[in-house]
Amino acid sequence: MMSILLSACSQNVAETTGQMTTDDQKHSVPLEDILSGGPPKDGIPSIDEPEFTSVADAEVFLEDDGIGLAVSFDGVDRFYPFQILVWHEIVNDTIGSQDALITYCPLCGSGIVFDPTVNGETSEFGTSGKLWESNLVMYDRQTDSYWSQILGEAIVGEMTGASLELLPHQNLRWKDWKAAHPNGEVLSRETGFDRNYTSTPYDSYELTENLYFPVSLQNNLYHSKAPVYGIEVDGKFKAYLIENLQGGNFTDTLADVSLNIDFDADTQEIHIQREDTGENIYPVYSFWFSWAAAHHETETYSN
Repeated sequence: MMSILLSACSQNVAETTGQMTTDDQKHSVPLEDILSGGPPKDGIPSIDEPEFTSVADAEVFLEDDGIGLAVSFDGVDRFYPFQILVWHEIVNDTIGSQDALITYCPLCGSGIVFDPTVNGETSEFGTSGKLWESNLVMYDRQTDSYWSQILGEAIVGEMTGASLELLPHQNLRWKDWKAAHPNGEVLSRETGFDRNYTSTPYDSYELTENLYFPVSLQNNLYHSKAPVYGIEVDGKFKAYLIENLQGGNFTDTLADVSLNIDFDADTQEIHIQREDTGENIYPVYSFWFSWAAAHHETETYSN
């Protein structure tokens, strides 16, 4: 096993541990790097009162190979299809006793679930209409701060530098999730909005190398839209190209920490645990270009 360290490009991403102030506005990335994605604030509406349906009913509109976010808490198993999330990007939900921020950025392929705690209180999130590194910029409705989805970190406003806790989740195909959770709950198309959930506004975007918006680093090590799992350990980052992963259990190292990794090649479900502390590490699923643009010095795994 080996790791490849990406060379840093001439224009580095601003360190998110540092803060800047421009016109009394705190921020951790250059303000000029935050671009308009087209729609206005909340122009892509979050789902704030989600409804759910049964596996049997969802069979009518979901395809076996369709991907979604799988989340389980307190005996409640839920599946959030990308087919619906592509039109909303954010679901503010509570699963059992756990508040959960369900997020998906179609431009980056990134499906991530966070604990929506801000300032010690549960907050709702919405879409800001902005992008950073072609990635969804969310805002919290408590402080109106901007948050990068791929970083899980506030990048503009009062909460700049604060991070959201990742919650356990998997990015799974519908056929694999429903087989494991026949009595689970599926996000309903009854969202309160008039959208064509049988189509996508992004056409064949994910199949091409082309990006709609510029990023600070476009590394050609892999196809720009190749799916990867990205992790962070003690301030170091690593990407695992799904195509390079073989089924079974193996060990790897990041930041001098041994990792125990279990990957199911059939379902592409992954579990990662630190061997020193036993702590679970929840990987971020995204397109390769997005992970590399947000983490210029990421390592990559090769078996």
